[in-house]
Amino acid sequence: MSWAMRLTLLVALAAAAVTSGVALAVDRFQWEVELSQWLQSFSLGPFDFLRGLLFWMGVRGVAGATMLAVCAALWLRRWRLESAFVAMTLGPDLLNLVLKELIGRPRPTDDLVDVTVGWGGIQGSGFPSGHAVHAVVFYGLLLYLAWRYVPSRPLVRAIAVAVVGYVLATGPWLLYDGRHWLLDVLGGYAYGSVYLLSIMWAYERALARLRAGEGGRLARLLVRGPDKATPA
Repeated sequence: MSWAMRLTLLVALAAAAVTSGVALAVDRFQWEVELSQWLQSFSLGPFDFLRGLLFWMGVRGVAGATMLAVCAALWLRRWRLESAFVAMTLGPDLLNLVLKELIGRPRPTDDLVDVTVGWGGIQGSGFPSGHAVHAVVFYGLLLYLAWRYVPSRPLVRAIAVAVVGYVLATGPWLLYDGRHWLLDVLGGYAYGSVYLLSIMWAYERALARLRAGEGGRLARLLVRGPDKATPA
């Protein structure tokens, strides 16, 4: 793990710890309520359809189906190690369900803000936001793999813009829909970053072992196909 990745991981761990401590101590801040009310005072006009689209992409069933589709596509193209690590993004999603119940921070209620209950309904307590965690981990890993293996730099930049834009837009949209308070979203970003960096580190370790010929039968199963691109 590079020093830059280690530093980023330490910052993410610190942010996750701080936001968790605050979430355990405070159900909500008045300024969180006022921020959500302020966001909801704006009309999206013709772009209102984006609300449903952005949320739909993170709904548990849709997210799971998307993950399975990506895993299957990678496996069939003999990117087997990458397929296995994309499947690992299911772990943080499941762990987050447990973490939510342990912390138990209440979600927004309709007596404070407008609460939109759409596809998937309400999924557990508020902190950390599962949508934010999933957006960072799943789409962040896809961006990382694209950065390593997609030879077209313009295409990689386009993917980066799309992923970063979606991740950053997810937070305000969750507030706008009344699904989470700001601290829930920030906690989701922090935990998602911890999980993503950990998966990236584990992938690099596994890749190094495969290249060194370690791993026995598992290595032969996950070995790269002849059409595999050279890492960037």
